[in-house]
Amino acid sequence: METDIMSFKIVVDSCCELPEEYLQDPRFEIVPLGLEVGDYRIQDDESFDQAEFLKKVAESPQCPRSACPSPEKFREAYCTEAEHVYAITLSSHLSGSYNSAVLGMNLYREKYGKKQIHVVDSESASCGETQIVKKLVELEEQGLPFEEIVKQMVGRELNNVYPPKDDYRTDETVLKVSHLTSILPNSFKDCSFELKRGEILGFGGLVGAQRTELMEAIFGMRHIESGTVEILGKEAHIKRPQDAINSSVGMITEDRRGTGIFGCLSIDDNTAIASYKHYTHMGKINKKEVDDVVKDSIAKLKIKTPSGKTLIQSLSGGNQQKVIIARWLANNPDILIMDEPTRGIDVGAKYEIYQIMIDLVKQGKSIIMISSEMPELIGMSNRIIVMCNGHITGEVEGEDATQEKIMSFATKFTLSGKENK
Repeated sequence: METDIMSFKIVVDSCCELPEEYLQDPRFEIVPLGLEVGDYRIQDDESFDQAEFLKKVAESPQCPRSACPSPEKFREAYCTEAEHVYAITLSSHLSGSYNSAVLGMNLYREKYGKKQIHVVDSESASCGETQIVKKLVELEEQGLPFEEIVKQMVGRELNNVYPPKDDYRTDETVLKVSHLTSILPNSFKDCSFELKRGEILGFGGLVGAQRTELMEAIFGMRHIESGTVEILGKEAHIKRPQDAINSSVGMITEDRRGTGIFGCLSIDDNTAIASYKHYTHMGKINKKEVDDVVKDSIAKLKIKTPSGKTLIQSLSGGNQQKVIIARWLANNPDILIMDEPTRGIDVGAKYEIYQIMIDLVKQGKSIIMISSEMPELIGMSNRIIVMCNGHITGEVEGEDATQEKIMSFATKFTLSGKENK
């Protein structure tokens, strides 16, 4: 079935290798990445001079860097008469291009209203992006509806990006942080907040806001100069992560591959490693109990694996993240800190992680979620706390949250510490 000349549009970043026939087709647009070598800057577009760039690389003592396109560039690319718009980006493990494309989508919708736009994190580069483009063209040429195309791409219907968000909060305060200040002068200062039972509390802010550092201090990974932490109504003296674990707190770190998984170990070992003491009797690990816990976790969290003996490094990013969640659930914590829980995960797996989070708060668990994706913060949080330069600068209830409000709090101070007017 032939499609109208502009019934769809596909936007890619310049890491994608578009076939020659696509380059001449108005339904395809490339948003260029930037390249920097010292003070030399160039766009990766038709003006790119490879010989000149390589010369600059050879002359410079600094390594070349890439810069992702701005959200505004993506927003401009979405301005089209096409009914369906798709953006395919370089892997979010390698670039901020995916986040820029998502922010561009939200900027477009805020200015022009709802439009059928879908952003795909390719989790690859170059030819990997190209294969996704070709698949989208194939599905569009079949004349399928937008929702069906997205469903085939991500493995589920796109009725909502996030699960239905009901309010499971109670009046019980499970975590109270008072005037927490880092031992380091340029880190978090005088931070106070509370977390309720059954709440998803989002933490927003720009890079350098010190959100991760604050949570690591609560979890015993960083030293504090002053302040107190109360957990379940009692003051907690947390000097190391084991103290936090003993106080019913778990933490999923931002760097899944670096500090989350044990790549050379199996799913069984990765799941049980933080809770072996619960299955150890007279110095001997009860393997049957461990196997039962792992099997239960694989079933409940829908971890896609042939066996618990499979090495975790062979799993997809989404399934690795589910194993890390399973590890902490084996400890049955009341509080779970999740730092960028869906970074580098495809859209279908993200939805599954979101559903797990909703299920946990239904059970009375409480979650702190750090996220740099504002749509995720707004879509998942009951309440959002925003940080800037180590300070808590604002708080927004979930139903009142907008990107403008969050950004106004996230940019309250300049880098020198002066308040923006």
